[in-house]
Amino acid sequence: MVLITIFLLSASFTAITVGLSAIPSFILRGMVSAAIAVSVFLISISLFDSRRNYQDLLDICGFATTMHTSFYLIVLMSAIYLSWLAIDFGASYIAPLAENRATPRRLIALLLMLITSGVFLFTPPNLIDILPVIIVLLAIPVCVISLTEASFLVPNISASFISRGALIRKSRYLLYPGWQSGIWYCILLYFITIGTIFFLPDHDQALFLTITTTFSWLLFPLAITKLFFNRFQNLFTIYVAVLLVSAVLFLVTISVISITNTKGITLFLCWLPPVQFYLIIDAKSSFYSSRSSGYSYEFILALSIISLAINWAICLIRSFPEWNAIRKNENAAKSILANISKD
Repeated sequence: MVLITIFLLSASFTAITVGLSAIPSFILRGMVSAAIAVSVFLISISLFDSRRNYQDLLDICGFATTMHTSFYLIVLMSAIYLSWLAIDFGASYIAPLAENRATPRRLIALLLMLITSGVFLFTPPNLIDILPVIIVLLAIPVCVISLTEASFLVPNISASFISRGALIRKSRYLLYPGWQSGIWYCILLYFITIGTIFFLPDHDQALFLTITTTFSWLLFPLAITKLFFNRFQNLFTIYVAVLLVSAVLFLVTISVISITNTKGITLFLCWLPPVQFYLIIDAKSSFYSSRSSGYSYEFILALSIISLAINWAICLIRSFPEWNAIRKNENAAKSILANISKD
């Protein structure tokens, strides 16, 4: 079973690499592929270099317990999910504009999250604690794709929404191709993920902060891109570049804190979502020890919510011109439908 698992994961990583090959930037494509290769290499070393880790791998692949079986199925389904998203992402770059790949992708991802939440309700109590984490992991890739889609529409895509009932017409704010609807789809997934916390026996405040900061970090690169790099056509490349720069700034912050043993720099960079992750971890660790964190949960909660709201509001404001163009497209689609009905 170990060899079969290695084969399946290898096929998954191959599919992901093929899907990411559609990224226009050669440098970014190489960096992402190299990061995947290095991650696979390091994980393989950690599994096969330790007797205990290798035994755990055998237990998981051998379905030794219910926990091992559940973990194996989660990893397998995650690999299939990521492979499908990567292939669909690559196909969306080469598909004609008249082909709407965004709407089925978002509906399938949303349905998968709802089904996962329902399945976890019937799992043992020790498994339901990881439900919010699973939903976040499912949401991250589809949110990144939705937030970096081009907003160009053709009339036949608009016609498929405005010619239906009121519910379908309203759903276009979530399901239209393009980042302008992706921000609404992203915030919907955020509320769904937050809702899974109420399934847990104990409502962990740190988990709420982590989810809020995660979605804030997903929106942050888009907000920066639309504020300062709005003229660039390749939204995905700029988005990932801003994401990497924010991660580098986070590593610099951690290095300064470890060298100087002072946390004052976090106050200047607290607007960065990655730095907010550090504040959450620091506050949680101080909660279980006698040392003082310097920042209370209330402060970090307000900071994360305000950060999410500001990033989303910037994206929303910058999307108004896109929606104006979409309304013109919808008027053209209505004219086409009117002419068809006359004939």
